Amino acid sequence: MHIPHIIAHRGSSRECLENTMVAFARALEQQADGIELDVHGSADGHLVVHHDAVLQLEHGGGAGGTAAIRELRLPDLHAARLHGGHRIPLLGEVFDLVGTQATVYVEVKAPRIESAVAALLDRHPTVRAAVHSFDHRIPVAVRALRPGTEIGFLSDSYQIEPAGMLRPVAPDALWQYTPLIDEAKSGPAQLQPFYTALIAGFMMLFLASGIAFGVGSGVLRSTAQVVDQMAEGVRAMAPYIVFVFFAAHFVAMFNWSRLGPIAAINGAETLQALALPAPLLLVTVQGFSSVLDLFIGSASAKWSALAPVVVPMFMLLGISPEMTTAAYRMGDSYTNIMTPLMSYFPLVLAFCRRWDPGVGVGSLLAMMMPYALCFMGAGMAMTLGWAFFDLPLGPHAGV
Repeated sequence: MHIPHIIAHRGSSRECLENTMVAFARALEQQADGIELDVHGSADGHLVVHHDAVLQLEHGGGAGGTAAIRELRLPDLHAARLHGGHRIPLLGEVFDLVGTQATVYVEVKAPRIESAVAALLDRHPTVRAAVHSFDHRIPVAVRALRPGTEIGFLSDSYQIEPAGMLRPVAPDALWQYTPLIDEAKSGPAQLQPFYTALIAGFMMLFLASGIAFGVGSGVLRSTAQVVDQMAEGVRAMAPYIVFVFFAAHFVAMFNWSRLGPIAAINGAETLQALALPAPLLLVTVQGFSSVLDLFIGSASAKWSALAPVVVPMFMLLGISPEMTTAAYRMGDSYTNIMTPLMSYFPLVLAFCRRWDPGVGVGSLLAMMMPYALCFMGAGMAMTLGWAFFDLPLGPHAGV
């Protein structure tokens, strides 16, 4: 049965600063099967363990606390300190630490240090080590200098025939970079790059579907017509793009001003001072949420400001958190359709202008106001009735 090989990427980099002796020691404590690290060459030929070619230093270095590894000598490396006071390890020191406890996977980042790597491996014959790089010439050169060295190729492109790339030199491993997976995270967060990439995937899907439909229906007869149709679509979205540009700046400045949370907290304190009965208090929260909706488009942003004050306050008044949340969510939906800060408002305006070029922000707000008032009246009546008759909200959740 194949048993997975657990490799500590740059040491135990989740708990410690990556590529430091502390991170490597912690990886050994966690019984990692292998340790992956990155290597550059110093000015005097030492092999330095660090990911980037330029060090970000807490002590030492030039302007801004930076220093290029290829310009440093051994005394400079001993004197320099990374953030947190960590010193910069040499590859030989890591070999001495690891010994035979784990395999060391050495990613060579810099050219022209192959002979130094091979020589260091000769001085540590008992260390299990493998050399790999995105520059496939480097591990091949190390193996030529030191036959029998385990080597691997790193690749950030998807080869049509990987075996054809590997066959001439027969490396021991192919390390395929997976840009759609964030290996530094765990659980569902690992797939965040994949979810982000779906935007482009859906764009290509709809583009291909639209072209196929246009060709099949006879509307599109040439590639020039495809370009014209795409230009027409962008032309229709131009008002939306311009509106979003200014709306985004307004929302950003409003958030920076912190006026939203201030208004939410002060309003919640005012509700507490009114000492209203539970049904009216819930209706007041709905009204307050509706007013805030005109200035804060994000429901989660409003709730993050209101919840720490409103939920405990209502619990003291005998109103359950579930009922408070339900009332807030209903109030949040009333004026959503008539606030320019709603994320879909510019899109709705763009579609309206497609059919009636004279429609503007004011006319759209006036058109939506009757619907908002009707929703508000029905929602508040439902909340009053629900609280008056003390109806359950769900299993073990009442008013």
